[in-house]
Amino acid sequence: MKYRSALNLAITTSIIFTSSNLAAANDNDIIVTATRTAQTANDSLASVTIITKEQIEQRQANDVPELLNGIQGIDISNSGGLGKATSIYMRGTNASHVLVLIDGIRMGSATLGTVSLQSMPVSQIERIEIVRGPRASLYGSDAIGGVIQIFTKKARSNNINASIGYGSRDTTKLNAGFNTVNDNSQFSMNIGYLQTKGFNALKTSDPDRDGYKNASVSANYKRQFSKQSWLSATFMRAEGNNQYDDSFTASNVLDADFVQQATGINYIFAPLTDWKVSLKASQSQDKSDNFKNGAANGTFNTTRDMLSWQNDITLSDTLLLTAGIDYQNDKVDSTTNYEKKTRDNKGYFLQQQWFGDSNDILAAIRVDDNEAFGTNTTGNISWGINLNNELRLVSSYGTGFKAPTFNNLYYPSSGNPTIKPEESESYEIELRSVTAAKQWAVNLYRTEISNLIVYPAPSYQVTNLDRATIDGLEVNATFRQKDYNTRVEMSFLNPINAVTKKVLPRRAKHSIKVNIDQNTGKWRSGLEVIIKGKRYDNTSNSIKLDGYSLINLNSRYPLSKKWMLRGKVNNLLGAKYKTANNYNTERLGVYISIHYLGD
Repeated sequence: MKYRSALNLAITTSIIFTSSNLAAANDNDIIVTATRTAQTANDSLASVTIITKEQIEQRQANDVPELLNGIQGIDISNSGGLGKATSIYMRGTNASHVLVLIDGIRMGSATLGTVSLQSMPVSQIERIEIVRGPRASLYGSDAIGGVIQIFTKKARSNNINASIGYGSRDTTKLNAGFNTVNDNSQFSMNIGYLQTKGFNALKTSDPDRDGYKNASVSANYKRQFSKQSWLSATFMRAEGNNQYDDSFTASNVLDADFVQQATGINYIFAPLTDWKVSLKASQSQDKSDNFKNGAANGTFNTTRDMLSWQNDITLSDTLLLTAGIDYQNDKVDSTTNYEKKTRDNKGYFLQQQWFGDSNDILAAIRVDDNEAFGTNTTGNISWGINLNNELRLVSSYGTGFKAPTFNNLYYPSSGNPTIKPEESESYEIELRSVTAAKQWAVNLYRTEISNLIVYPAPSYQVTNLDRATIDGLEVNATFRQKDYNTRVEMSFLNPINAVTKKVLPRRAKHSIKVNIDQNTGKWRSGLEVIIKGKRYDNTSNSIKLDGYSLINLNSRYPLSKKWMLRGKVNNLLGAKYKTANNYNTERLGVYISIHYLGD
């Protein structure tokens, strides 16, 4: 019963990830995001990328978008450097079509409908799971393009650790952690601070430096009552200040205080041998207080309260049934006078997994009942077949939807209370290698989105007007030699507005990423090459953003058993490029840090 042992392993023991390739999932990696149950990456019927703790440490990224940049299927648009507004596009879908979770807690702004990934502190992250393709049948709204789940650091042993770093543009990083483990409990706490003076974000504004500060803390606790019963709690908070420019108020000094917070408690027990129950209560907060020339200029605070009841029932040696209910209540506290400031959503989901000797089948359905727009039903079906001992063919079909935001529904003058959810259908076929010696995969997919929400002139009142058709091809391969690991990821995309026949903005039609990691002797070093094709910055395709190439380097050297020296170089050749029109990006960046690894 391979899935039952994987489920127990993932939840009741420490998970050890040993891949040394950036964003490469090994056969033994345990993932939980794709099905809300534990399985190995090879057994998954979804297209999955795992960024492990080892890979995060090696990459030395300053923020989450830097970690994600270049990964197949992902495009990133940044408005002026570290901490500035950043959009993540997955498989050509909109930035609002990506669901982001922290330890299973849904994040995001109920007014904007997106997540401030640039504010998520890398120093608090243990690993990231990226699942491409629709997952609305498990998670409801937002998961049209896929799901990004961030897992915060957990205690694995008794130790303390600390680090200090400095780099270009007066960037300073300070981090410290404390971990304790005994027979039946474990506790971890980590704190971090990141500050940079930055550079001028907008080319057309005053040539000031737009700085950024982020102070963060995370804590995780787990108490084991028995082999079949335990309680876990998680907390993550990041707060700070971001100085920014925008094209509408270029001559003004703009900044914002922000808060991103996730809190959750989860109790798991087994009423019967083959029945596991998970009861979870959680809350996320997205807060922003904006200022113009030092004066208050708008507050937008979102609080999201959630309850979840999930049941995993082993029906036989080959059948696993997952069923549950999710409840979510969104509240908005803003200086903007929204007609309504709260709404709730109830989601009922059912998933059946069948595991055969050479065939695996997954079928799922979910019904969401939202007080703002009624019910929405989504589903997913996937079939995986082993063609031989080395090759596996996976085909899938899934539907998804994006709930209208409070801005879409109730923003003064432009909101439309009758707006409908955006809806999608996705088809995918994948051929992958299932051997450790040869790791590669080819994915071909198509996504059709209807009822796309737009703000047409001259009224700019929200309406469901547009449709989109997105065709894509993804290829990845990992090559392992004695002292070198190489991973190649390629994405080819054709994201078209089916009404205007224009290319959807800020999506590159092709992307290539190559990682070469060297592991000779004490030195560990890596070379990363990212190549992005041209894109357009607006819906009419009248503003073109040229393609670009980046070369990044990283290295680390153990000074002793307890001390590590790390360094990295971003944009080695100082390439001048844009991911959003008129906004500057980082040229050459050099960073160094020293780490105390503890006992």
